[in-house]
Amino acid sequence: MSTDPDADRASIIVKVPDAQKDVYKTPYTLLPADEAWLLVFWYYLEHLKVFEDKFIAYSHVTTDALGRLARKNGVGYVKTWVGFAMLSAAVKAVWEGQFLTRDRNPGLVFDSFDMDAKRVWNIGASSKATASVLRRSADESARARPGRARQG
Repeated sequence: MSTDPDADRASIIVKVPDAQKDVYKTPYTLLPADEAWLLVFWYYLEHLKVFEDKFIAYSHVTTDALGRLARKNGVGYVKTWVGFAMLSAAVKAVWEGQFLTRDRNPGLVFDSFDMDAKRVWNIGASSKATASVLRRSADESARARPGRARQG
């Protein structure tokens, strides 16, 4: 894994499974950003216990798999038009209690799922909570492998 100097972009190289090496023609490949974030989101959902009050916000140029994963796990989502201003406006609107749909907010919302007033916690906006989930998972992994010390 590598990042640019201010760490707002990352590259992840993964090992190609043996059964797919003839397709990739290389032992390693770059994991696309959409797939990397999808894996992070999936991992996060595996460790959450309550979903009713949570939602994600993403733009229409991001993979639709995020919305499908959210829907499968009962997490609301709002998909905006592209741009940080659109994403932040949507999150702010939800936090202010607005029910966002494409019909009600066509200039802001591209798509949404189950976005009612009970959804007040944006999974992606809470880095402290994300760190807590990842730290708890690392602690559980360390307990499962007692012979290995946790790197901190």
